[in-house]
Amino acid sequence: MIEGQTVAFDPRWKEHGAEEWSDALVAAMKLGGVEHLFFVSGSEIAFYQESVAKAQERGWPAPRLITVPHEGVALNAALGDTMISGQPSATAVHVDVGTFNYGAALHSAPAPDRGPIRVPCQARATGRYSGCRSRGTRARS
Repeated sequence: MIEGQTVAFDPRWKEHGAEEWSDALVAAMKLGGVEHLFFVSGSEIAFYQESVAKAQERGWPAPRLITVPHEGVALNAALGDTMISGQPSATAVHVDVGTFNYGAALHSAPAPDRGPIRVPCQARATGRYSGCRSRGTRARS
């Protein structure tokens, strides 16, 4: 910092605990006004469950994780929650078919002025990277 330079400070900014990027992600959701994360379990998004559980144990900010059985239910629950509360909601589903199932639920979505929904998306595992789930494919260098 240059001596004598003033730095803008927003008193609403605070430091919050996080050990991994996923801890920061769920904290940012909560601090951004997301009270509920409607979640359809999948192996590539288990980090949401882990980070929310860790946050609850340590007193860190995190939305309430609500597990639902289908992506259409998740998105419609988030839409309804947002319309009633006026606050943003979030959903998380697994890749491929999970994202595809959102398509049908999007027809229920209200006009954008009724409130935001956060839909985080992951990249599809293609077999090109170490640790991906594609069968019969080895990581390539």
